[in-house]
Amino acid sequence: MKQIKQKLIALLAAVICGMIALSADTAPVYAAGNDLAVAQSQGVLYLTQEWLDLVASLETWQGEALTKNKGVLQGPSGKESWYNMDMTPVLNCLAQNNIFGEYWVREDGCKMYGPFIIVAANYELHPIGTLVETSLGIGIVGDTGGFCISDPTMVDIATVW
Repeated sequence: MKQIKQKLIALLAAVICGMIALSADTAPVYAAGNDLAVAQSQGVLYLTQEWLDLVASLETWQGEALTKNKGVLQGPSGKESWYNMDMTPVLNCLAQNNIFGEYWVREDGCKMYGPFIIVAANYELHPIGTLVETSLGIGIVGDTGGFCISDPTMVDIATVW
């Protein structure tokens, strides 16, 4: 567990220091899964195989994954649901907090920020930029919501569903 936390901290530091931001009004790129060649051929310029491999190495969840039809699922960090909205305010919030990445949409419909899935969470438990494991991969907290009042541990995953 300590090693995973150390990797997460190092990864977040790399995100803050190393990735280049696109403007929030840039249309998302649709890439097949986490396939680097496809993502880069479709315009995700600053994503690297090293990033994708490191993010994949942090994933430990062996259970079910959230889907549009399931709607709600008990994931590795708590109850999960999904939402679909304009990401411009979320991307602006991340950039204002000096967390830079490329916005794109993974083949399964997850809205991504660099190699991370964009999630909404309770800022008191997971401040902006925190990395959180979800049933769909490692998420980055870029948003919050009213759901935090009734379920403070819930994670809402940004999708195009």
